[in-house]
Amino acid sequence: MKISVDIEQIENALDDNFLKPSELLQEVVPRVDEIVISGITNREQIEIVDFIIPFKSDLTINLNNYQPIEQIDRFSFENRVEYGFEHQKILVKFDRVEEVSGQFNFSTGIGINELRVYKTKNAIDATEIQEINIIENPSNIILNFEY
Repeated sequence: MKISVDIEQIENALDDNFLKPSELLQEVVPRVDEIVISGITNREQIEIVDFIIPFKSDLTINLNNYQPIEQIDRFSFENRVEYGFEHQKILVKFDRVEEVSGQFNFSTGIGINELRVYKTKNAIDATEIQEINIIENPSNIILNFEY
């Protein structure tokens, strides 16, 4: 059984204090507007399914000393927050640094954010995953990364 929500109605019903569907980055999977529940043959078997829309907050990431040496060297990050059905982590921000160090300020949701940092330095790959619990707006959280 597939349960769907009307994203346009949700978008129009929310004020600017919430992280709206239009502020999420588009992905093929997972889809924020539907969930497939297996093993359901009739409506009486459906349990209540929560649909999570977090309040909006902010996050700042600083990248220092970015000096790529090899042509394939890079620094990128993605941030995901719980949004939609059943513990989905939806992409809020993806950025790739190619030329200079910098500061990245972006909107995200209050709650547990999953930040993934991908770094290639001297042609060696490294990935770091952090859970950041944002509990207020503004969050005043600044994360610093050295290249």
